This record gives sequence, structure tokens and C-alpha cells, in this order.
Amino acid sequence: TDIELPNLQRLGVDLRLDAMVSLERLSLPELARVGHGISVTDNDALQDLSMPALAELGFALDVSENHALSEFQLDALETIVDNLRIAENPLLESFRFAMLDSVGGNLDIQDNHIMPKLGASFLPALIEIGGNLRIHRNPEIETVVFATLRRVVGDVGVGGGYFLEDNPKLESLLFTELVRIETSLYVENNSALLEARFPALGTVGKDMTIGGCLTGAYASGGIYSQEDYRFDNSGELTCAHGTGNDLLEWLDLSALTDIGEYCRVSDNLVMPQCYAEAVEGQIGKSCNCYGNHGTSSCM
Repeated sequence: TDIELPNLQRLGVDLRLDAMVSLERLSLPELARVGHGISVTDNDALQDLSMPALAELGFALDVSENHALSEFQLDALETIVDNLRIAENPLLESFRFAMLDSVGGNLDIQDNHIMPKLGASFLPALIEIGGNLRIHRNPEIETVVFATLRRVVGDVGVGGGYFLEDNPKLESLLFTELVRIETSLYVENNSALLEARFPALGTVGKDMTIGGCLTGAYASGGIYSQEDYRFDNSGELTCAHGTGNDLLEWLDLSALTDIGEYCRVSDNLVMPQCYAEAVEGQIGKSCNCYGNHGTSSCM
């Protein structure tokens, strides 16, 4: 089944295309403005999503659980007032928002089963996110690049913590222009991650965690939930939800000068401890920095 509305230019209410079992193609070539939100979810056969003129959206956009969708582009859209969710699309490999410069709420990219990367070309104009940025449970994703993003009002979470189940093949993480995270930064439990680069990041307003789940005295002292830990066969306390950033060797936080509250860089097994100690020196206060056992130079 195809839906084509060649003359529709404006819609004052929600556009909802949900659970349309036989829908294969949606074409709205002249639609320029939707007064509220757009939901395209749970469509088993949808392969082609086309809204090339869409420039204004009054609320949220949700593209999720479309089981045959492999790619889509919304290249005229400049602003999303609320959330952007791209999730649980098992065949999705790529998407593009060529003009999108701000997302007013959360940006969630999760559970897209074969997406190999989140490249700079996916969101090439994005400058600000008004809520959280959450990238988690994308089992095939290998690279994440945000080339223009400068400010995130909420949290930036890549991997574990309350973003459990992680990105097990993620190797490279690059935020070229990101200057401020108003709340917290979490890079956790990405077992293949080799590099995490935030070369322009100066301020994290609340907490920063770079590492796996907390072990040793801090965890056993009850600072973190016991649900995150277990005792192994030798009686040692260990992570209950898999590994940490076990291969992380290169961490660039060279511009960081301010963390508002809690700081932890720990349990990154091949990262040199001097990277963690450099963070302490830059922010001018103590940081929970331990368990980083790499021996290479921090040059």
C-alpha cells in the first residue's frame, strides 16, 4: 500500500502513521509545516518515507519500530521543538537531516540493529540539543561523530549506566565542537571503544563518568546500586552488566576546566592513568581516578 498526497502543504495537528501493517511507501512531496508532532511507528512494511519539503515541526518526531525501513532523509527540516527519537528500526542503516540545527528536547538513537555508524553527514548542521543525547543499544554501530554540535542542555550518555546494554562494537567517539554539557557526561560500558575525543569541551555542569561500572571499595561501600554488581567465583566484586571501556586508550578532554559536581575516570583497563590525572589538574579538584592500567605515553 502507498500513501501519496501530492498537494498537502500544511497540517495543523499531529501526523500519525502508526501500525499500518501494509504501508510500504509514504510520499508527501509538498508538506512544509506540521503544527504539532509526527509519529511514524510500528509499520512492518514501510520502505520509503518521503517528506522533502518539511521545514517546520511544532513538536516531536518519532521514527521507530519500522521493520523494513533502511534509510530516510528530512533535509528541509530546521528545528524540532521537542524530542527526536530514532529507535528500534532493525534494518535502518542511515538517515539525514541536512538543515536541522536544534532539537528542543531529547535526541534518542537506540536499538537500531544494523546501523554501522552515526556519521557527521547524518546531522551536519546540528548545534544544540535542549534535552539529553542518548546513544545506546546499537549493536553494530562502530563510529559516532558530531562535527557541529556545541551545547547539550541535558545529559550526554553513550553506553552504560542507566543506558544499559551499551554499544558493543563502538570504536570511535568524536564531538569536534562540543563546548558545554549543562548536566552530565557518561561514556560507560562500551567494550570495543578505542578513542573518545571531546577536544573543545570546557564545561560539564554536573557529573562526568568515563569508565565501566564501579568496583572495589566505592561500590562495596554502597555508593552505587547493588543491582549493578555481583561477586564472581573467587569472591571479587565485579560488574553485573558486562565490561567497561576495556579497550579505551585515547581520551581527549584537553579543553576541560570545569566539572560542577562528581568526576570519575576509572576502570578503563588499557588507558594510561596520566590521562585521568590530567583531568584532575585541569579542573583543579580531586577526581575518582583509578584502575586505568595502560602503560603508553600521554603525549
